Amino acid sequence: MSDVTAHAQAYTLLKTAILKGEFRPGDALREEQLAAAYGVSRTPIRQAMRQLVSEGLIEIGENKRSHVIDIDAATLEQMFDVQAMIESYSAGLAAERMTDERLAEIKAIQSALEADYFGGTAHDDSVYFEHNTRFHTAIHRCNGNPRLYDIVENLVEVPVAMFIKFGRSTNSDVSIDYHRKIIEALELRDARLTSLLMQTHIETVRQEYRQLLRQAQAPQGDA
Repeated sequence: MSDVTAHAQAYTLLKTAILKGEFRPGDALREEQLAAAYGVSRTPIRQAMRQLVSEGLIEIGENKRSHVIDIDAATLEQMFDVQAMIESYSAGLAAERMTDERLAEIKAIQSALEADYFGGTAHDDSVYFEHNTRFHTAIHRCNGNPRLYDIVENLVEVPVAMFIKFGRSTNSDVSIDYHRKIIEALELRDARLTSLLMQTHIETVRQEYRQLLRQAQAPQGDA
C-alpha cells in the first residue's frame, strides 16, 4: 500500500469512526492503537490526525496528546462568529466572480445532496455532511482569493464538529432551503444578497446548536 493510499484510508476510517460516535468528545486518540486497528503504520495515522486537526474535529492539548474535539458554549460561539463573518464575505466575492460552469457544478452538488437526503439514504447525517461540505467548498472556490479560500476551507466543517458533540444534526430541511436561495442569488450574481443569505444560513444553524447545547446542559428533569 502506498503512503498516499494509507493516508487516505486512515483519514477515512478515523473520520468515519468519529462521526459514528465510536470515539466520543474528549476521547484520547493514540497513534499506536489506531495504527494497529487500521492496519497501517503510525505515519499515515499522524497525517490523518493532522488533517482532522485542521478540519476542527481533533484537538491537541497542552500535553501534546490528541483527542476528539469537545465543544463548550464559548467555543461554539467563537467558531460560529468566525464562520459567519468569513463565509459570508467569501460567498459575496464568489457571486461577483461566478461563471456559468461553476454555477452548474454547484447546482449538481445540491441536486446530489437532495437526491441522497430525500432518497435512499434519507437523513443519513454522514452523507448530508459530505455533500454539504462540497456545496460550501464549491462556492468558496470561486471567490478569486486563494489565501481566503485556504482559511474558509476548514470553516465549512464547523457543523461536523457540532454533530460530534451532540450526536445529531440540525434541521437539514431548513439548510437545504437556504442552499436553494443561495444558488438563486449566485445566479443573479448578487454579491450582497448572497453574502446576507450565507450569513443568515450560518446563524440559523448556530441558533439550533445553541438550543441543543442548552438541552444537553439542562438537569435531567428539565431537558
